[in-house]
Amino acid sequence: MAASTSGRHLTTVAASITRQSLRIRRRLMRFILVNGRTRRQRSFCAMCDQPIGENYLREVGTRLFYCDADCFTEHCESAIQLLESHARAVANLT
Repeated sequence: MAASTSGRHLTTVAASITRQSLRIRRRLMRFILVNGRTRRQRSFCAMCDQPIGENYLREVGTRLFYCDADCFTEHCESAIQLLESHARAVANLT
């Protein structure tokens, strides 16, 4: 009976460690690069509005689709510029 309880405990601990490592990876992962898979639902690039083909990039946090890494990079750069502009405007108010 003790061996059975010990085995269940080890399985529970292993499952807990696996769940924790998956949570950590999800926080660190910013995007998923998809190759050779067409989406069932017709989707468009969040940056350039081109239809998404077989190869695309999906941002994990927002679940937005981009037709390629260039559009994703451009979107990130424009977001940074917007935040910097906003920070300058707020700094000028004080």
